Amino acid sequence: QIALAAALAFKRPLRRWLDWAPVALEDAGVAVRLATTVDAGFLAALAPDALIEATGAPWPVPDGFAGARDPLEALALPGRLRHRVAVVGAGQIGAETAWHLATTGCAVTLVEAGAGFGRDVDLIARIALVPALAAAGVATRFSTRATSFAAGRLGLETATGPETLAVEDVVVAFRRPDPAPVPPVDGGGIPTYVVGERAGGRGLYWAGRTGVRAGNLV
Repeated sequence: QIALAAALAFKRPLRRWLDWAPVALEDAGVAVRLATTVDAGFLAALAPDALIEATGAPWPVPDGFAGARDPLEALALPGRLRHRVAVVGAGQIGAETAWHLATTGCAVTLVEAGAGFGRDVDLIARIALVPALAAAGVATRFSTRATSFAAGRLGLETATGPETLAVEDVVVAFRRPDPAPVPPVDGGGIPTYVVGERAGGRGLYWAGRTGVRAGNLV
């Protein structure tokens, strides 16, 4: 996810983090195993004293939006989205996804049920986003709720009644509710802890809080 975000032109500092993180992990003596499924066989071979799960939670695409993509999928498919794109949800991720897609040549409409940007978009970000979206040609539709997507038509509910918007692709970036806590995997008797979204919350504060708690327990 960080690598995908780092591909955005306005997220260049993340590229420095990606260069720094492997070195920091190696210096700390952390062994990194990528493309590895954690199952009973893996745990038996590794024989850890504790297991901490921090795999995040999926981004659900709601019913009625068949064929819509989530933001991570949209960022992972550069050049494969068609020209007319609607991004539903003007939180930080939705707004920045709309901005990025517009810079790649898509004609983007940003649709938001609320009267303005999501609560996770702070004042500094709002100051930057408003002119950036306008300069990129993003059309914004606030106080407009997306209700469905089918056959190239995005259903909208506005203050004046229902409408449809002709689009070729939809990216769903709703401000998601906190996920339900996920029971830990069966560690075969190994003490297991869940952190971050796996523990039923979102954001850096929650990730840090649950991570410190798990570290203290270990």
